[in-house]
Amino acid sequence: MTILPKVAIDEVTSQSLLILTDVHKPSITLSRKFTETCSKVAIIDHHRRGEEFVESPVYVYIEPAASSASELVAELIRYNYMRLAVSERVASMMLSGILLDTNYYRNKTGQRTYDASVILKEFGADNLLADSFLKEEFEEYALKIKIMATAITPPF
Repeated sequence: MTILPKVAIDEVTSQSLLILTDVHKPSITLSRKFTETCSKVAIIDHHRRGEEFVESPVYVYIEPAASSASELVAELIRYNYMRLAVSERVASMMLSGILLDTNYYRNKTGQRTYDASVILKEFGADNLLADSFLKEEFEEYALKIKIMATAITPPF
């Protein structure tokens, strides 16, 4: 489902469209170089627009009132005139985005949030799979704990 940015750069053509979701600042994308290589960029984001912004995007949908970018994408899929198919895995990944951004529906939720979750469930989103995307592996957790336990705070 994914490829490394350095491989993607070689695949870019004049017909390519990069869709950035949940971000609009080139400096915090996975690869600024890849973002700048694409001549056609669409942005779907729920964060307030900052000063730094992609140069000349072909489409911009920024809605700070939305709880997550997944919510916005789900709405675009549902209300698009074309019938779009979303795999169960992708729907589950999008649901995990909603879970993360709303702290499991505890913050920044509204009717749109729940409606988007229903849309994703209709595509087969699995709550357990979505939740598993947000879990750390034990080894990663243990390494972080070890690093924090041995960290030294310099005196100020």
